[in-house]
Amino acid sequence: MTNRIDLLNQKVLIAGTDNALRKCVYSAFTDEGADVRAMDPVDTMDRAGVEGIQAAVASEIARLGGLDVLVVSMDVSSQPRLDHAGVEHWDAAFTRPLKSAIFATQAATPTLRNSRGAIVNLGSIIGQMGARPGLSITSAAIACLIHETRMLALRLSPDQVRVNCVCHGYLQDAEITDGPSGGDSKASRSVATEVPFGRLTTPEDVVGTVLFLASGQSRFLTGNIVYADGGTFAGH
Repeated sequence: MTNRIDLLNQKVLIAGTDNALRKCVYSAFTDEGADVRAMDPVDTMDRAGVEGIQAAVASEIARLGGLDVLVVSMDVSSQPRLDHAGVEHWDAAFTRPLKSAIFATQAATPTLRNSRGAIVNLGSIIGQMGARPGLSITSAAIACLIHETRMLALRLSPDQVRVNCVCHGYLQDAEITDGPSGGDSKASRSVATEVPFGRLTTPEDVVGTVLFLASGQSRFLTGNIVYADGGTFAGH
């Protein structure tokens, strides 16, 4: 057994919003020699419904010539505080991202069964420990993704498909907000004081864990929630 992460020629599909984290994960897999495709399941569902997600996943798998790894990245979406949120805010931060993540996973599962592949969900610690005002809805969606990780791991274990979740810490551009207006440097400094490592998370802090969980080095790990958060969750 090799002691290094080997993802050469692995077929990887990343399903998530086109943001800094997705770009970093994409680049990391590419650097390791994997064949990588990416799609935005929320945008696809908005345009073509659940059937559109199923068709898009099938198309990307066909382009790859199979699938070994599915990475599902759920974005953090700031909305009004819970007592002021309307149906449209719940749709934007809960229903659409969660529904699209689940159906993208469902569409990829038969191929992953054939390859005995891996699913790596990307969430946030706010799905485990709550969030600042304005992030309550998205934290509930991420909590569902985390629980779905455990349930799907049990369901797919007989097929030797591993399912794990990486919860990142407070990112530089997200999870530091008190509402839709977004964070600023003062808010960033305030949140950073809650992190034992003394700073916010960057995408580069997260990708190594994703690569590990996608590789054969984690061949007996499934149903796990791994925190790339500088110790934040441990301190709560």
